[in-house]
Amino acid sequence: MSVLRVKRNRTVKNKILIFVESKTEETYLNSWRQLNKSSSVKIVKIKGTGRYIIKTVLSKLSNDKSLRDYKNSRKIVVFDKDELSVDELQSIQKHAKLYAIELGFSNICFEVWLLAHYERMSKSKLSTEMLNTKLGQYLHTTYKKGDSKQLDAIASNYEIAIENAEPIAEISFDGQCTNVGKILNSI
Repeated sequence: MSVLRVKRNRTVKNKILIFVESKTEETYLNSWRQLNKSSSVKIVKIKGTGRYIIKTVLSKLSNDKSLRDYKNSRKIVVFDKDELSVDELQSIQKHAKLYAIELGFSNICFEVWLLAHYERMSKSKLSTEMLNTKLGQYLHTTYKKGDSKQLDAIASNYEIAIENAEPIAEISFDGQCTNVGKILNSI
């Protein structure tokens, strides 16, 4: 007697790859992914950032066998200003568009997005030091980049952050910005 297996009609979620340049972004997004039970999202840490970030992503997609199931997936790169010039950012935007890669960008650093978990953001630029100090005040301890316990606590407020980051959700070099909330809200 043979057993007949019937395939059930299941909805297959679109897979999403999010490429990040630092441990802080990787740890935060993995916390966010777990909170949202987003098993279709894969976080990939990459080396080689700055103006070559899109080239690095394309190379990773071509050479990393663990990503072969994600070839036709939605691709997002989360990065921050660091030492980028306006021309370099425009070049990244042009290449990302050419390869259908979305950009999650923060000016001046990813901590702009993290601070949005606690307060409404404005376009007035805060220094990295001030962002870290403010995060430490909300966390009631010194903020440490990449600290998983701190980032788990911060990520639990992501819905508030999406709202708090709305005023600075457009990519800009002129003022403080982060569109990370806009990206996460679309997943």
